[in-house]
Amino acid sequence: MSQINAISINIILDGQNYREWAFCVEIALRGHGLAFHLTDDPPAPKTGDKTNDTNAAEIKSWKINDGKVMAAIFNSVKHSLIMSLSKFQTAKAIWGSLKQRYVQDSGALLHTLMQQTHAIEQNGMSIDEYYSAFDHLIDFNGAYLYNCCMSSTPIS
Repeated sequence: MSQINAISINIILDGQNYREWAFCVEIALRGHGLAFHLTDDPPAPKTGDKTNDTNAAEIKSWKINDGKVMAAIFNSVKHSLIMSLSKFQTAKAIWGSLKQRYVQDSGALLHTLMQQTHAIEQNGMSIDEYYSAFDHLIDFNGAYLYNCCMSSTPIS
């Protein structure tokens, strides 16, 4: 009997931390050799030919590994999200749904990010904590602006 190796993701998606969560998920899955389950479709079934060569074992292995990826995702999101994701049959579908939900191209998001960048204060944070918080906002703003500028559709 094979041993089940759980995939551990040490961050919970709460809606505000999608980018960090997605990065951690991708790294964890890459470490298990399963990151392709976020982007690839399952293998298509082959019908047996003269040699009766089917890919049933490949499909079974893919389904088991996709289930591990789905379990890792379900175990790393807040409980209120789980039922909305239960309708999806593959990790790729779950991943796409979460990305669509949390990666927004809108003027309102840009305005909020710019406000957060302007309002950040060190307060009681150490210099390392302050730098990390500031760097996070700058990276997020930079990525957002790059995506908006490179997109052929206008910001709505």
